[in-house]
Amino acid sequence: MSSGKHEGHQIRDGSGENELIRSTTLTKHSETPTGNRRALRSVLRESGAPYLVALFVTPVVAQFAQYVLPGVAVIGAQAVSVVLAFIGTSVALALWFAYTPQQSWPRLFQIFIGALVFAWLFAVGTTTFHRDAFNLAAILVPVSLFMVWLKRPHARDVWRAGDAFAWSIISIAVAAHVLDWLGLRELRYDFWNRLPVVDQVIGPIGRWEGPFGSSNLAGPIGVFLVAYGLYRYGLSRWAMVITGGVIIFLSDSRTGYLGLVVALAVATMCRTSIGPIRITQVVRGVALGLLVSAIFITIVGVDPSLNNRTPVWATFWNLWTSSPWVGVGENGISSAIRGDQLLEGWATHGHNLIIDPLARSGLLGLLPILAALTSAIVLTLRKAKQGRPAGLVILAGFSAVGITEDVVDWKYCSIYTLPLLLAVMLSSNLKVTVPQVLGIKGDVGNGPL
Repeated sequence: MSSGKHEGHQIRDGSGENELIRSTTLTKHSETPTGNRRALRSVLRESGAPYLVALFVTPVVAQFAQYVLPGVAVIGAQAVSVVLAFIGTSVALALWFAYTPQQSWPRLFQIFIGALVFAWLFAVGTTTFHRDAFNLAAILVPVSLFMVWLKRPHARDVWRAGDAFAWSIISIAVAAHVLDWLGLRELRYDFWNRLPVVDQVIGPIGRWEGPFGSSNLAGPIGVFLVAYGLYRYGLSRWAMVITGGVIIFLSDSRTGYLGLVVALAVATMCRTSIGPIRITQVVRGVALGLLVSAIFITIVGVDPSLNNRTPVWATFWNLWTSSPWVGVGENGISSAIRGDQLLEGWATHGHNLIIDPLARSGLLGLLPILAALTSAIVLTLRKAKQGRPAGLVILAGFSAVGITEDVVDWKYCSIYTLPLLLAVMLSSNLKVTVPQVLGIKGDVGNGPL
């Protein structure tokens, strides 16, 4: 028979120096089924990580399902990816109900989430107005946003969700290659890699699309992995940064290279020093000016049209002026391609984070997007000034990518939207500890460059 004596243990919660340490008392009976159930309920009640991880991993699973089984319907006309999106969000919602938050979001974050809700509302509304098609996964966006809005997770929970999101992306990239090696799903390659050194050293290879549908969409995923990985530790950092860099290289995405350069530049300018060199405001200003000048000179010298982006922007701008408030929708853009032949067949979207929604949904669709981006910039800048630059670096890469690619469809919660949400969540959570590593102040779980 058990004596019912209690054994004291310490549980460490957090990472880096000055860890939060909590003491708890565990009984010898804790291994019983009843004790396990109570422990599980306690974890679900006290931690927002379970629901948040499910929420962040679901779009990755749906993306891979769409890659493996493109357009395969399982319930009515709904594709496998849509069904999995509903299942994953349902699991997240069940876990969300079990969680009891300890704090609410700051007002500016609530403005950010509210702006995203309105961006979704006007995107769906104008799509319906123009009688364009969209799938049922669109109704999951407000559910996901309200879950985050109403129950704020702890800072460490956000990092755990970010880790799960990044590792799941790496997993589907590896899985796509495994399926290719097994002959079950052949990888697609888009044209030839345009880097001269590749052709001379390796030979002609195609631009890698992976499970992301396009080499131009794979590049931005690589940018996120690098930007986020810079602020992780050990194996996670190396795996994320190296995988992200390899994805950018293999996809030969100029958009990816631009996002990478900007993210690394912002990460560098957020440091307090580089070796013996102190990074002052003057140094940051000079570095920023040199970076912008270098990018401008490179663009003008290599390709002033930005790979035919500027003609697309001009046409989309003209489409917007024909219907300023609600835009022309997908049907209007299709008419410009097929009927009026104002655009080539590949230009089915505006290749810009601002111009594309402006042409599709007009000012009604664009204004909440601008409000969300503005609040995101303010929040991430504030945290960067406090020594926590991870959110700003992720947002910088996301914004730079948005100059030449409209990777976000505001009607859906996709793997391309989550970096924006993650960046702002990381910049809105309370600081648990501030480890000092190589002269860098960072978040819990943050690592140096």
